[in-house]
Amino acid sequence: MPETSTELAIKRVLVALDASAHSLSALDAATGLAARLHAELLGLFVEDIDLLRLAALPFAREVGFLSGAERPLASGDIERLLRTQAADIRHALALAAERLQVPWSFQVARGRFLQEVLAVAEQVDLLVFGKTDDHRHLEWTRPGAGARTAPGQPVLVLFDGSPAALRALAAATHLAQLAHGELVILIPQTAPEPPRKLREIAAAWLRQQGLAARFLSCPEITHLAQAVRAEKGSALVLPGEGLRLPPKDLHALLAALGCPVLLVR
Repeated sequence: MPETSTELAIKRVLVALDASAHSLSALDAATGLAARLHAELLGLFVEDIDLLRLAALPFAREVGFLSGAERPLASGDIERLLRTQAADIRHALALAAERLQVPWSFQVARGRFLQEVLAVAEQVDLLVFGKTDDHRHLEWTRPGAGARTAPGQPVLVLFDGSPAALRALAAATHLAQLAHGELVILIPQTAPEPPRKLREIAAAWLRQQGLAARFLSCPEITHLAQAVRAEKGSALVLPGEGLRLPPKDLHALLAALGCPVLLVR
């Protein structure tokens, strides 16, 4: 396959792992890219400070998913649950990295998920998110179970003409090749550059690499989730510099998707 690393100098890949099954898909994508690009893999688990504060309230209760029984929500129980989840996630990361001979490290932070992840992301070149939701700390699918990226599904990338746009396109190309899927390029209608020019730039880069892709129009950034769902995408790649989504909008996007999201600096 043609090499595309000329536009993609990636030394460290951060994968933000939560307690959802979709984190396993993110881990697959991050590990595969790290191996392909000879990069270091950093795993991050965030202990939800809001959940811990909730557990400290005297009136906090939890309801059993199957039994429906109600009992007090104790801080000690949540602390133990978080430690168990962190250990399970670290184990899954170690297995994935060692299988592909990728150098790796793991760290645990405490705070709000997006704030902590974006702070650590300042130290890396590429950030991979799994799906997040309001229950991310209450369940964890053990290694070997749960959702995985299905082979043959397309990888979508937003090409907005920002300085990181070609790097995002290169990362998406690598990921599509790993997944044996089609590359779909989303051209935003609201970017500083006219859509026609953006398509010409992306098409010229693809020709240089001997690659092909399908182009789709994306009227608004808010339509990204709709486009990914319509295409049954296995991953969405975004240029981190050009997107500049507020944290609340980024959280909404992650919650709306059932696939990994990659931010390329």
